[in-house]
Amino acid sequence: MAERPSDNQTPDRVSTTEKIAIEESKPTLILDDEVPAVDVTEEPILLVIEKIHLYAKISNPESRAISVLDKALLSGAVHYPGSGNLNDESNMLLFGHSSHLPNIRNQNFKIFNRISELNLGDEIRVESNKTAYIYKVTSVALVEADEALVEFRRGRKMITLSTCNTFGAKQERFVVEAVFLKTLPLPA
Repeated sequence: MAERPSDNQTPDRVSTTEKIAIEESKPTLILDDEVPAVDVTEEPILLVIEKIHLYAKISNPESRAISVLDKALLSGAVHYPGSGNLNDESNMLLFGHSSHLPNIRNQNFKIFNRISELNLGDEIRVESNKTAYIYKVTSVALVEADEALVEFRRGRKMITLSTCNTFGAKQERFVVEAVFLKTLPLPA
């Protein structure tokens, strides 16, 4: 299993959104109102999908700047700033690279290679420093990039995973949605 990252920072306030469109594996944001920042002990730091042997560190950048998001993608999955959090009733967006190229130096370029293999009912686990959040897959879709819309729904605790169909391609995205099931405490 991957090690838990220890370097987590959050801004004093982050913007939320109603909807974002995913372009080039990085979302484009439509700003809405502001909400208080998340307690860093409940930031997502590890993504685990045992069915596809995915164990990925999650970065929590403070900025939506493309250069910041690109840099974060080099370390694994990225929690999109302003999307839902582990402890609220909304949609948390995690995105990452996928590449089926035979020779990749940075293994994080293929971190989401197998999310298309998920099925309805499969479990996704997102861990904070102290709690595991378990989600159940409700949809897996390959969509055109211009149709890949992620809604930051309020009132429904869920997670969305997104990646390009092919590394560097702009045409299609795999989008996986999952609803919250339960929490489990992690050993101290």
